[in-house]
Amino acid sequence: MTRTQAQGLIRAFPLFAVLLPAAVLAACSESGGGGGGGGGGEGAQCKPYVVPSGTDLTKPTVSFNSQVVPIFQRYCSSNQAECHQAQEKPVLGLLGDGSDPAEIKTRLVNVPSSRLPRMPYVTPGDPENSFLMRTMDGDQCMFNDECRSGFCGDRMPFGETQLISVQERDIIRRWIAQGAK
Repeated sequence: MTRTQAQGLIRAFPLFAVLLPAAVLAACSESGGGGGGGGGGEGAQCKPYVVPSGTDLTKPTVSFNSQVVPIFQRYCSSNQAECHQAQEKPVLGLLGDGSDPAEIKTRLVNVPSSRLPRMPYVTPGDPENSFLMRTMDGDQCMFNDECRSGFCGDRMPFGETQLISVQERDIIRRWIAQGAK
């Protein structure tokens, strides 16, 4: 289409003048993107989180009770439960009331996730095949085709207003890599 033809269309259809730039911007914004937050899941937007090279998941040894549980309590406690009210399993159903480490572990380790039953929330020794880790890293969208309803849910914590830092995620990642003990 020549410039003159495009100008003629814009004059003939004023809405076209608004929609065309918006469509171009939308197309450009979809080409990048990270494995970030909510929904999406289109191939271009959803990329796997890659643990930085040189990261040793075997050291230091992680304590579930003193290091992992406080992270769950900070981000997934009852005051954050509204994040999961619309889902099949509210946080309190998944983690109990969040105060008993043994109960939290029992509800996570080797328990199939509600969204992607073939992948447990926590697979001991295998953070990449742990749905909990995928949702914290924001790359669960890579599995949308396999998830119930074609959507694996949003990144945790929901809303991205208070993301779990890479350092805190790596504590959980190490705990899982070290056997989720």
